[in-house]
Amino acid sequence: MQKTKMTPAFLRPADAAKYLGVSARTIRAWQNQRVLPFSRMSKRCVLISVADLDAVVGKYRVEATGQ
Repeated sequence: MQKTKMTPAFLRPADAAKYLGVSARTIRAWQNQRVLPFSRMSKRCVLISVADLDAVVGKYRVEATGQ
């Protein structure tokens, strides 16, 4: 049987910070500012969609102007 590595669809805030290469504090700030959508499963369990993380990064993309 062949093992397949699954990519998670949701990450906890600390893992989301590692995924984007930012601090956990930045993730919390984006949550508080409502820049980053998240799901609060319970008081202590917050999940962030990987697709939402990619979308937030895409909002801040600056296109290069070729020479």
